[in-house]
Amino acid sequence: MWSKVSSRYGTPGAGTLPVGSLARAVTAGALVMPRIAGMIVATVSAVGIAVPLPCPLTALAAASADHLEVTVGAGRRASAPARAPTPDPGSL
Repeated sequence: MWSKVSSRYGTPGAGTLPVGSLARAVTAGALVMPRIAGMIVATVSAVGIAVPLPCPLTALAAASADHLEVTVGAGRRASAPARAPTPDPGSL
């Protein structure tokens, strides 16, 4: 259903129509039955809380890893980069 793409617009019209129809049916049901509207609001609220949660957790993990690297790595001395030997000017 989603692999069929319109040659004119480049959009998956065959898949968009059933999803749009389902959205209309759910919206119509929510207008008639308030319980469905409450379930939609609860679902959107639950997703809205769960989706942004990993972002600050990832930031905290990156900050703590960076802090550990700075504090633990401060005592270690970085080795000098390897240099290519310079030719002796008298041997040329």
